[in-house]
Amino acid sequence: MNRVRAVLALMGATIAEYLRSLRWLVEFGLAALAYVLYFRQPGLDAQGFTTGLHLFGGICVAVAAQGIYAMADREQGMLLLTRRIGRSGYLLAHLLTVVIIAIAGCGLLSAAVALTAPVAGLTLADWGFAVLPLVLNIVLLAAMVLLLTPLVLAPGWRLLILLAAMLAFSGTLIGGQTLAALPAPLVLLLDVLRTIFAVPLLPFFSGYEIGVTGDRANAPVLLATQSLMALGLVALVLTIFARRDPRLGRV
Repeated sequence: MNRVRAVLALMGATIAEYLRSLRWLVEFGLAALAYVLYFRQPGLDAQGFTTGLHLFGGICVAVAAQGIYAMADREQGMLLLTRRIGRSGYLLAHLLTVVIIAIAGCGLLSAAVALTAPVAGLTLADWGFAVLPLVLNIVLLAAMVLLLTPLVLAPGWRLLILLAAMLAFSGTLIGGQTLAALPAPLVLLLDVLRTIFAVPLLPFFSGYEIGVTGDRANAPVLLATQSLMALGLVALVLTIFARRDPRLGRV
């Protein structure tokens, strides 16, 4: 219980510092821009709204993570790591702060749309169903971004993960005449590697799909898979960080 209180206290302090630094103006500006340019357009339907909300949530994670994780990678953090909060609690507090900021941004945008430009056919239940996979994807993205910071992984491992991601999306990067010009064994190898590295991304894209389309038939299984993936990725990040050099951001 003391550890939980310490994590919550650090989250509160981090959010307070984030607000004092005025970094939140970036997210607020992005929300205002998205609202004016996209969410207020006439004839926006429920699917268009949820699509935009999911995309905005991803942008919020990227922007908030840049500031929050930079705050975590400071020498002052060593003082907290030696106290009751521990290494895992220290990193978890910053990760959850990013999640809260992104969720708050999506909530603010949703409230603005509901009050000034309600989406026809979008009920509160539909919004809640779309938000659940969005929250899980926000956790996934926050953990993935944290995994790729110097706080957690060394440069070599970060490069390897980025190469794996490139292979997973190589179907959109390599195609047409370029793919046809490659030797058949190399094309087969690319297909195999693309399939292998795309598997970890399936829960993320499945969550996005059920959030946008509102497909409730397969939702329980897909949401359970998405939740397990999010918990597993967070646990992996915390485990790696706990075993790294106690000097923040250094191998």
